[in-house]
Amino acid sequence: MLIMASMLMYRTDPRRTSRFGAPEPLDRARVVAQIIEDSTARGPTMLGVLARFLGEHD
Repeated sequence: MLIMASMLMYRTDPRRTSRFGAPEPLDRARVVAQIIEDSTARGPTMLGVLARFLGEHD
């Protein structure tokens, strides 16, 4: 779960530069909205991990 949260943070970081043809960052608000729609136990858990990692910045 921590690895997935870390990957989501990286893929949604708007400060990330597109080097070597890397895809553009994902829209963080859209990703969070999709996680909220997850009715399994993973959704709230992932939101908690992301909130802790991102802190007050996002």
